[in-house]
Amino acid sequence: MTSQTIKKLKITTLVEDTSPKRSFWGEHGLSFWIEADNKKILFDTGQSGEVLLHNLRASKLDLRDLDAFVLSHSHDDHSGGIKLIIDQIKNIPMYCASGAFEEYIPDGKRVSKLISDINYARENLEIFPGIYIPQEQKTINSPVPTKEINMVINLERKGIVIIVGCAHHGLVNIINDAMSIFKGRIPVYAILGGLHLKDSNKEEIINIVSFLKDSGLKILAPNHCTGSGALRIMAQAFPQEMKLVINTDTGSFHTGRTIQL
Repeated sequence: MTSQTIKKLKITTLVEDTSPKRSFWGEHGLSFWIEADNKKILFDTGQSGEVLLHNLRASKLDLRDLDAFVLSHSHDDHSGGIKLIIDQIKNIPMYCASGAFEEYIPDGKRVSKLISDINYARENLEIFPGIYIPQEQKTINSPVPTKEINMVINLERKGIVIIVGCAHHGLVNIINDAMSIFKGRIPVYAILGGLHLKDSNKEEIINIVSFLKDSGLKILAPNHCTGSGALRIMAQAFPQEMKLVINTDTGSFHTGRTIQL
């Protein structure tokens, strides 16, 4: 694969469990609006669709401007919103794990027939220059088994930005998969999204924190399913890296918040 880079990256949380801003709604789920140079990408859709549409209006964002749609996995708190936005995204490229529509997406088989360009991540994909989908992997920390994908962005002069839905494949595995795209030559700069450590014990969390420290991480923006216990440990271990922390149970990168990297 090439090693082209993205110069400007802006990420807005459209859906997350907590919504401190009055004009935004929250629900158990996740959705990001990603602007990478001149490309606009929707990452996941939240659970209901109504919350996503409301928060799009509050953010003054328009689905008609999208260049691609990425679905991290088919659990309904990430895929449920598809049913209400299908008419607006059906003609843009979609990236997801194989078998996604046969699993938990509400009315998935009908929805899949409406989307004109579905791309399954059976291998590493470069969807735009500098923007990657590592090969799909099976979930290992979820009672509801499926396959999962993540996004990796090569940010110029900074390093790898990893965007995750629930980190069901395990955060260490996800980081290793991302770094392998670049043969380990580019450091991890930022990790954003649900880290699914809410059911992990303290020893597991400490081991992951140690791995993150060794990776040279500069920005950590957890949310959604990360878990309050993990957040407390991470906040102590990464006082500078977790610049967006707000004292809530789900993390730092809440509905309506934007980060520019």
